Amino acid sequence: MVCSLSYSQPCSVDGAQSQPATGDLQITQTPTSPDILVVPDSQPSQITAENQTADVCEQPESASSLTSPKSSQLQGSLEHSELNVQNKKLRARLIKLEAKNEVIEAKYHTEIIAKNAKITDLMTRLATCQKQCHDDMKIVTDTHQIRVNELENEIQSSKDKLSVLTKELDGAKVDNETLYRKVQLLTTQLKSMPSKSEDEVISCSQPQSISRNTSSPDSNSAEKGKSKTKHVELEKKSTSKPKPVVNDSKFSGHQRDTTPTVHLMYSSNGKKMAGTMRAFSNNKVKVTASVYSGGNIQMATNVIRQGDIAKSTDYKIIGFGTNNIKSDNPTDIVYELKNLVQTARSHHPSSKLILCGIHHRCDSDDNSHIYMMNNDIDYINAQMAEFCRNQKVDFIDINSINRSTARNPNFSVLYNDGLHFNTRGRNILAIAMLEIIKQNSGKTYANIIASRRAATHNTRDPPMPRSKSYL
Repeated sequence: MVCSLSYSQPCSVDGAQSQPATGDLQITQTPTSPDILVVPDSQPSQITAENQTADVCEQPESASSLTSPKSSQLQGSLEHSELNVQNKKLRARLIKLEAKNEVIEAKYHTEIIAKNAKITDLMTRLATCQKQCHDDMKIVTDTHQIRVNELENEIQSSKDKLSVLTKELDGAKVDNETLYRKVQLLTTQLKSMPSKSEDEVISCSQPQSISRNTSSPDSNSAEKGKSKTKHVELEKKSTSKPKPVVNDSKFSGHQRDTTPTVHLMYSSNGKKMAGTMRAFSNNKVKVTASVYSGGNIQMATNVIRQGDIAKSTDYKIIGFGTNNIKSDNPTDIVYELKNLVQTARSHHPSSKLILCGIHHRCDSDDNSHIYMMNNDIDYINAQMAEFCRNQKVDFIDINSINRSTARNPNFSVLYNDGLHFNTRGRNILAIAMLEIIKQNSGKTYANIIASRRAATHNTRDPPMPRSKSYL
């Protein structure tokens, strides 16, 4: 009998545990071996000891070869079944862990959502707090800035007031100097005038219209009668006709050149103005000019204080201020011009002052800026016109002459630079100056003093009432 053994071992693919394979022990029985009994592996065979012994004795090599594979197959089947059991346990455990993990994951997911909502709420609150803090800081900063601006405005206002007071003080000083010079000049003129009698002495310590009271309150009636009689005699003497006298040789043939002299003190708009005035007056006016290109009011004031000309003229024409428009405040310009007029009056008391107003200008590309400048010019000219009227100073409102206003300015009298007078504008201004000189002809301080002095010494007439001003 020939026996063949076939066994299929379990196989694994890609390292994974496969299901145990069913291995069958197949024994083929041939007619040549009638003594061997074949038993399937599923049913354990009962072999008698005698048969086994006989088989072993009969074929020792073939029996040993059959026993070893079968034991290994059984051992593999046991191991495979154990692995299957362990695999099932692990699978069940894995399923439980997955279910537990899902529960935990759902729990954590809920907690994460709650935490995220809480974090979002905290972030929103933080942003709100930051915005509120920023708004509070901005309010505090704005409040402090407003206060700082108010303090700066107060400081600037105080500076402006101080500047105004300083300029008013300077003007008062100039007024005092002017009054002092006038008083000295009038005192000299009064002392030089002849008195009606040798015993009469002119007192310059008080106004001559007020008589000095030398009597005491307890004076007797006799003294009062004497004073009354003396007063009547003086009235009769004053009403008597004065006797004509022969002219003094010192004043005989006294003549004065009646050609008025003019000094023109101007900024750059005064160029060629002296020649234009002489041409329009047919050389009947002696004109000298001092032109300061780019000159402002402060410079002109300092020049006059230092002595601009050696000898005062009959007329002094001043024209400054246009170069202060872009840099100075209109109120400051008004006070500076007033100070300039007072300074000129103090240093040239015998000159008739003429102040020229500021003309409109258009030297800017911004129409609103041009309007603001011209509006300031109108304010300055209006203030100075009123001041000159009160101070008996002639004022030339050149804008009124040229029919120029801030809203409708007349720039046809200016060059293309929008600042300086062209020939037409210069001619109009020269004619306006000559017109004022013509109106004031014979009314200058020098002419009045000279004519009155000549009349006094030629006719010996009583002097004019001393309470009346010569100006």
